[in-house]
This record gives sequence, C-alpha cells and structure tokens, in this order.
Amino acid sequence: MNALRRQQGISLISLMIGLLLSMLVVLAMLSVYKSTLRVTVDAGQGAQLSGQLSTGLLAAQKKLQGAGFLIDSASYGNEIVVLSDTTLSNNRLSGTVQSSLPGSGNAVVWREQNTCYGLVFTNQILYFLSTTNACSNAGTAATSVAWTSTFKLVGSAGGDNRIAIEMVATAGDCKPFGVTDSAGALTIGLTANYLDSSGSLDTSRPSMPSTVCLPNFPATTT
Repeated sequence: MNALRRQQGISLISLMIGLLLSMLVVLAMLSVYKSTLRVTVDAGQGAQLSGQLSTGLLAAQKKLQGAGFLIDSASYGNEIVVLSDTTLSNNRLSGTVQSSLPGSGNAVVWREQNTCYGLVFTNQILYFLSTTNACSNAGTAATSVAWTSTFKLVGSAGGDNRIAIEMVATAGDCKPFGVTDSAGALTIGLTANYLDSSGSLDTSRPSMPSTVCLPNFPATTT
C-alpha cells in the first residue's frame, strides 16, 4: 500500500493574515491619495486666490484714483474716509469712521463730484460699492447711504486660503504714476495678508502691498 502523501496548502489563519495585510496596504494608499489630493486642491485654490487678489487690488487702485474728482480743495474726512471694524448688511455699512490721519481699517468711502463710492473687505470678500443717491460728504455718507450696487472684486478661494485686506490713509506728498509735475497729498495703502487656520497672520506666505496716490487732493491736505 502506497504511503499517503502529505497534503500542502494555505490555512485559514494564513489567509486571514494575508487579507489583513492587504487591507492595511490599501488604507495606507488611500491616506496618501487623500493627502496628495488635498495638497493639490489647496494649491489650486491658492493660485486662484492669488490671481483674484492681483486683479482685484489693481481694480481697486483704479477706482480710488477718482477720489476727489471735480472737487475744489478735497480733504480727508469730507471727500474720503477710512472705516474700521466695518460690516456690510442690507446694503449699508456699519463701522467706526477714522476721523484723523493716519487712518486704518477694512473699508474706505470717497466722493467724486456728487457721487460716493466705497471699498469694504468683510466675510473674506472685497466689495466695490456705488450708489445712485446724491452724496455731499463721504464722512457722513459712509454709514448712512444705501449702496445700490455691490460688486465683488475678490472672494475667498476656500480651504485654508484665508486672507485679510487692510486699508490705510496717510498724508504726504506723492507722485501718481511717476509723474513729476503733478502731486497729491494723500495715499491709500491696500495690503492683502494671508491668514493661518487660527486666523493669525501667516508669515510663511508673502503679503501683497500696494499704494495709491490720490492726485485730486492738494498738498495742503491734513
């Protein structure tokens, strides 16, 4: 009688161990894929926001150039003001008017002839404001006028890409567009900063500063 051959194969325990190891490998690959996808999405959102900031701040600078247009002896407080802690609700601004220079905040309102315009950064969005209502004083209109148009210049890209835009009015002679025979006495600084997840300034990412020289304000502006 032939001797029985010893049978060989995979035991149930070996099969379960193999399945467990396979599951761990798959989970690790999914984790890497998720992390890579998040980095890719955040990078794309960051690039989108950077482009928005560049074009939005450029548009804001061009709008601000008209401040004081066709107004004799334009001055800070009457033809342009900066507001701090400003919010936009029901097409009206609510904030604290900075009555003296230098003034800093998150909104600026100015007058061109008989019309007022504004910029406000609130809820991660930079708005350009305009109104069809008559306006005789930017300081008074800043928190009283009803804005008939709110156009979004910059909007948050989402994710970890949070920003803050500060507006600062400063007295001092300046040369708009590098022209040497024309001088203004008021500048508006617009600076965009990136924030970290806690809302603090993210020093690992560069800020985007810009300065606007307002030629319609005479050298006697104080």
